[in-house]
Parts: sequence; structure tokens; C-alpha cells
Amino acid sequence: MSKRHLVRHYHLLQERFRQDFEEVVATQSIGSIHRLRVGIKQLRAFWSFLEMASQGQFNAWPYRQLYRPLFKKAGQVREAQITLRLIKKKKAAYLRAFANHLHAVQAEGQQALGQALSNFDLPQADQLDQSLLVQVGRLSEEKVLHDAAVFVLRHIREVAVLQQQLPDEHKLHRIRIRLKAVDAMSGIMREIRSSHGLDKWQQAIRALNIDIGQWHDQIVLLRALQHYIPLTANQHERKRMQSWSFQLAFHQMETQAHIHHRLMKFFRHPNMSVLEHML
Repeated sequence: MSKRHLVRHYHLLQERFRQDFEEVVATQSIGSIHRLRVGIKQLRAFWSFLEMASQGQFNAWPYRQLYRPLFKKAGQVREAQITLRLIKKKKAAYLRAFANHLHAVQAEGQQALGQALSNFDLPQADQLDQSLLVQVGRLSEEKVLHDAAVFVLRHIREVAVLQQQLPDEHKLHRIRIRLKAVDAMSGIMREIRSSHGLDKWQQAIRALNIDIGQWHDQIVLLRALQHYIPLTANQHERKRMQSWSFQLAFHQMETQAHIHHRLMKFFRHPNMSVLEHML
């Protein structure tokens, strides 16, 4: 991997971020907010990789601090949007008051997100990016692909340890974070050294991320429902929602078991050796 490829990839990440940023400012749609958060996750993975590859000469902390409020506020709105979308599919009359509550939560979150968008310091982001590109220029070209493989393997080994402790909601959330970073870094590696094995590797990672993402959406719904149930005075609605929450809780445990099985199968796959051959 050359420095030129790294620079080009980072420019693409920043360009997409700016586009998504402007779209969220204009619409705050569920799609634009999702893309904004995905873009920030990809930037985070790049910063973490550069921090490792530069042996501590690059400090990712100022970057994370700048983007954190925007990422957090966007996440709060997205959770309300996801929950509303899921209960709309349910088409149950007893959920109308819950939906009204979520619309109020979403409106409050959108106001806070609007403030975070206004407060986001784009000139500071540009200044930080210039500093980042200087650090990229100091990297040894022959070391970069090796370091990228080390970064991915380190995260994958952490996932291997965590998956042994499933079912566990917190462990699966940590697995989700690491696999998102692995997907982002694998994308950089594929740009530089495209191979059938690496393509299949990333496809497998993305399939896992889709499964875990769907589980996460159900967890968001379950938490929102459990938070709202004590607030309702309607006993009929409360009983119906409690029954549904029990079903959701059971289903998410089944989903965790399915994901655990998928992870075990993933770690037995011969494509695991693709990364090790890059070391």
C-alpha cells in the first residue's frame, strides 16, 4: 500500500462525509443520518490505524473529540427513527401512544442534532486533516500493508475471544464495533491489493455486520419499549406491550445464538489465512 493510496482513500472518506453532512443539514432523513454515522465510523477506523502505524506519532484524540457530539446526537435521532419504522411494521393499535411518544423523542433529538451540526467546526476539521496528511507522508510505504493486516488481525482476534462469551448483549455490541472497523480497513486493503480471497473475506465480514445490525435494531426497539411501558396508564396497552417485549427479548437471544454460530463458522473458514499471508 502506498502513501498515495492512503491519501486518496482519506480524501474520499472526507468527501463522502461532507456530502452526508450537507444532506443531514438539509433533510435529517433516516438514510442521510445512517450514512453520516457510517462515514464517521470509517474515519474512526482510519484514525485508529494511523495511530498504530505511526507508532504513536499521530494522536487520534482531537479528531474523535471533534466528531463525537455529532455522532452521538445523530445516533439518538436514528434510534428513534429505527424504532418508529419497526413499530410501523407491527400495525398494532395499542402502539399508537408509544409511536406518539417516539415522535416527540425524535423531534427533541432532531433539535439537538441541528445544534450539533451548527456547532461542528469544519475549519478545524480541515486543519486536523492537514496534520493527518503530514503524518501519512512520514509512513514507510513497505510497512503500510503489513500494518493494515496487523490492525485487522488484532481486531479479529479480539472478536474471537468475545464470541466465546455469547450470548451477551454487551459483548456482541463490542464485536459489532470491531467488525465495523475491520470492514473499513479491509476496504482500504482491497484498493491496494485486490484478490479473490480478500474480496470473499470482506463479503463475509459484511454479511456478519448485516446480521448484527439487524439484531442491534431489535435491541434498540426493546430498550425503547421497556422504557416506555412504566409510563403508560392504560392497563390494556401495558399488558400488550409487556407481552411483545417478552417476545422481543426471546427473539434477540435466539438471534444472538444464530450470530454466535455464524461467527464460529467464520473463524473456521480458510479465508482467515488471507490476512496472515500479508504479514
